[in-house]
Amino acid sequence: MSGVLQGVILLLVASVAVYGLLMCVGSGKAAGDGHGHGHDSHGGHGHH
Repeated sequence: MSGVLQGVILLLVASVAVYGLLMCVGSGKAAGDGHGHGHDSHGGHGHH
C-alpha cells in the first residue's frame, strides 16, 4: 500500500515537474510560433 502511494506521489511530482518545464520552455516557443502562425493566418485570410 505504502509503495503504491509513494509511486503515485512520485508520478504526480514528476508529471508536474515535466509540465512546468514544458510550460517554461514552450512559453517562448509558443509565443514565437503563435505569433508567426497568427500573422500567416491573417495574411492568408486577407489575401483571400
